[in-house]
Amino acid sequence: MSENLLQKNHKLAQLHLYLSSNEFKSEGLQELSQGISSCSNLNTITLNIIKNQIGDNGVLEFGKCLSKLGCLQNLAIDFSQNNVGDEGIIQFCQNLENCKNLNSVILRFSSNNIGNAGAQAIINSLQSCQNINLLLIDLGNNILTDDSLKDLAQDQIIYSNTSSFTLNVVKNSIGKKGSQYISKGINKMANLENLVLKFSHNDFGQTGMQDLIQGISKCQKIKSLKLYFVNSQIEELGSYQLGQGLGKCINLEHLSLDLHNNAIGDDGAQQIGLGIQKCKNLRNLTFYLVDKSVKYKGAMNMINSFKKCNKLIQISIGFEIKLTEIQKNQIQRVLTKIRKLVTKSVYLGK
Repeated sequence: MSENLLQKNHKLAQLHLYLSSNEFKSEGLQELSQGISSCSNLNTITLNIIKNQIGDNGVLEFGKCLSKLGCLQNLAIDFSQNNVGDEGIIQFCQNLENCKNLNSVILRFSSNNIGNAGAQAIINSLQSCQNINLLLIDLGNNILTDDSLKDLAQDQIIYSNTSSFTLNVVKNSIGKKGSQYISKGINKMANLENLVLKFSHNDFGQTGMQDLIQGISKCQKIKSLKLYFVNSQIEELGSYQLGQGLGKCINLEHLSLDLHNNAIGDDGAQQIGLGIQKCKNLRNLTFYLVDKSVKYKGAMNMINSFKKCNKLIQISIGFEIKLTEIQKNQIQRVLTKIRKLVTKSVYLGK
């Protein structure tokens, strides 16, 4: 039925389908894909089939249809929670390589069974797409290790036109080597302005942060940076390196950090604050630090640092600290001294 409907509307330029949680199987996606492939004028596809039963065969069939769409420029797919493995992803990517006119690519495959081979296939398949401006790869909650990202560090891997890059690998087994690979890959994105890295619940560690932030700090065009590192074992040394690196991102306008449960301590919090205060162009700051190792001293030192961000107009910060009313009032008074602040949201815990 869907195939016939699409064939009757074969001149479509844009297609947006949302089919999540529908017991959709590979046979259904095969039929749908055949219909989509008849729409040769498509330049935009959004397909959301979260939490279905498409498996490897479904992903393969959808890949075949994409290879027939020579006008495709914008692709956004969400195949999360569909029991997709490496075999399906590899075959999907072999077809994706034929989509050479892509400008915007959003690939969401979280909560599947994708390993290193599948991740490497995704990274390599996009090399033939020389005009990608926006790239999002979501492989959270799969079975990746450091080697899944090693191809990012290869000399031939260049996303030279990419200005916006998002990588989500939460709840995998990414550590120091993985951070080095990502750092080298980011350095090749000469036009990068917007970077989002989601690494929560990995074995990242102190030295992993050092390698990563060194790479980020070399990308001088970055204006927006979002880092999510919940439960990543950064600790004090890693937070020190983070602060040092942030201080070199002189063109940052928007910064968001989520560092819950990393045992960074008061000194680590202070070091991050000292780095942020060097971001003289910062306008929007979001910072969440629910960490038992950070007390009033660390929070106060960090917030005091924000006073030197003269362009800061919006701030949202959260700590989980036991404070007296006097201490809470002191923190609030410091925030009032940020001269241009228009919007503030402050959570200080109990």
